[in-house]
Amino acid sequence: MLHLLMLAMSLGLALALRLVWLRYEAAATGWQARWNWVRVAFVLPPLVLITTAIALFWMGPICHMAHHQMIRGWQGMLTYGWASIYLILLAILGLRLLLDGGLALWRLRRYPPVALTLTAPQAAPQSMARLIPTDLPFIAQIGLWRPQLVVSQGLLNHLDDEHLAAVLCHEAAHQHYADTLWFAGLGLLRRASRWLPQTEALWQELLLLRELRADRWAAAQVDPLLLAEALYTVVSAPQSMQFGAMEFGAAFNEALVRDRLNERVDALLQPDLSDDAVSAPFKSVWFIGCALMVALLPLLTLTLHY
Repeated sequence: MLHLLMLAMSLGLALALRLVWLRYEAAATGWQARWNWVRVAFVLPPLVLITTAIALFWMGPICHMAHHQMIRGWQGMLTYGWASIYLILLAILGLRLLLDGGLALWRLRRYPPVALTLTAPQAAPQSMARLIPTDLPFIAQIGLWRPQLVVSQGLLNHLDDEHLAAVLCHEAAHQHYADTLWFAGLGLLRRASRWLPQTEALWQELLLLRELRADRWAAAQVDPLLLAEALYTVVSAPQSMQFGAMEFGAAFNEALVRDRLNERVDALLQPDLSDDAVSAPFKSVWFIGCALMVALLPLLTLTLHY
């Protein structure tokens, strides 16, 4: 009975967190507050279920509690079976994600490496990239630990050196924050929690906030107006290119956030200064730390089990 109660509480908490996000989404003001709320609402529910599955699997179908109490029953078999199936499916999804990412990198090897030499004052001396021979403007970081920069001939044709340097600075921000690595892990949680409410809405919000963060970082290096003009030029063009799993890529004109172009442009031209540059990171660490403590609570039940 205790195993079944533990599973029911975890499912209830996962659903409640998603419903709470719907209620307080509009109340979150400031970029940092939105970023924190969306990360917690997206990550915490599946993470609680994963730690619950690990705990139930470790405890097995028989409930051994303190004071030498041993409880048998169909509840233990049910929760143990659920935990086993859930962890097996999670492992399969993880392997599938890695295969999709490997396929994307294998496809990239077909395209020749080129050196992008720009004459703009704010441009880096030289950037290496894989060149795709297509007229569609496209640029992205694709990979995991060491992502590769991918550009299309159409992008080089559409942008001059100044605007191209601004776009390259945006892509450098993705590498600075290791977005492809983190979003590969988030992508696994997305695949493992599609059945939870608001998973896709939260994923799209995460993609938007990721691009807004990269825009903010790039705007500190180059003229924000140049970046906004380049963004409008690139996003306004048709774009249908995909390289396997989208979790392994960070594209400047990400398809899922193209319909929110105005928000990205407004954020560049009228930046949100409500978040204090010094205190916001500490608030973020505290907020995420508390969420992780909640996610690890199911594992504490192992101390009552032997």
